[in-house]
Amino acid sequence: MPVREYYHDAIHSIMSDNKIPRVERGWKPNYIIPQDAGFEWVVQYTEYYIGYQTREERFRRPGNRHFRYDEYRGILNTVKAGGSRHIHVDIGCGAGVFSWAFLDWAEDQGINYDHLALYGYDHSQAMIQLAGEIRNRIVQHIPNYPALQYSSNVDAFLRQLTENLHGDISCIITLGHVLVQAQALEAIQIFTRIIQHLMNLPNSAFVLIAVDAWGEQGAFTQGWNLLLCNLAQYGIKHDRDHSVKGAFRTFLIPPQL
Repeated sequence: MPVREYYHDAIHSIMSDNKIPRVERGWKPNYIIPQDAGFEWVVQYTEYYIGYQTREERFRRPGNRHFRYDEYRGILNTVKAGGSRHIHVDIGCGAGVFSWAFLDWAEDQGINYDHLALYGYDHSQAMIQLAGEIRNRIVQHIPNYPALQYSSNVDAFLRQLTENLHGDISCIITLGHVLVQAQALEAIQIFTRIIQHLMNLPNSAFVLIAVDAWGEQGAFTQGWNLLLCNLAQYGIKHDRDHSVKGAFRTFLIPPQL
């Protein structure tokens, strides 16, 4: 069974086990996630935007219960499998939504989980904790679910990449609902630093994907262009852009090429 079938129940079981109440009707969590957000807050945020159980319109329109997942999966479906290992590097990983779509994409591509690795960075340690909690529940249904190599410390995260990523790799770098809320130069520089670090991997192919809210297209396009301009300053070019409503995808070209 795909991950898609289990993540809602995982979120709601975490809320139940930790006695975390659902958000009151009429209250909408700020889409910007503070670095020092507590565990209860990030669970409520994730349940509101991903779980959908508190939103009356989601009951009436059950097809929307996987809205973000489906957005991520849609743009991933434009990527063809290649390389002996497929690495997902999720920048602003949050609770791991993009990784769920990535795993189901890989399964449909016929890629064995043994040939996958999941890496993620998020400035919120509480989100990293939540991603692990959700994975711990899903693994009860999918025993070979890959381990999460997630971190809220940039330096530690880059060390993980250096120590573990070698050989022929197909690397999919994703930013899901991140560029609209993180356009400060400091955030863009962190994203650039991670991507630049990945560009040092030999014999690897890189795809960069970003997805964000449809209602924030101006800000999203601005954030995407700012990131690409920042990468260009380090000699990292891009080619063959693909854009659809709410998403961008491009192939990255390392400086030496």
